[in-house]
Amino acid sequence: MTGIPLAIVTTPANVNDSVPAMRAVDRVPRLPDAKERLCRPVRVLLGDKAYGTPRNERGCRRRGITALLARPRSTWATGLGAVRYVVERAFACLGHCRRIKLCYEKSEAHFQAFNELATVGLCAQRLYG
Repeated sequence: MTGIPLAIVTTPANVNDSVPAMRAVDRVPRLPDAKERLCRPVRVLLGDKAYGTPRNERGCRRRGITALLARPRSTWATGLGAVRYVVERAFACLGHCRRIKLCYEKSEAHFQAFNELATVGLCAQRLYG
């Protein structure tokens, strides 16, 4: 099963994954539940060692989110393999877009737009066939 990305944040290549994490969480839209009521967008944040920083844990607490983030230097397995697989499959599907694999754009806004356009294509493919 391929996941549907709900938020994309584009950063330069040398930025640690933990830095834009809360910005990505804030971009996740509110979605309706089974009774068509808009729900809080994120209740639990699962993340590997790259996201388990004190700053992200504080950001989750401020937003009322339960943080299940692995500590950066922990040696135990996180058990996130099944969930992480869905994320990696979404990245693999987005990787088929040449403009995302090789960044031709000089502007971050243009590259962000191509990422969002590829995500729309992935969502349409997932929803309609």
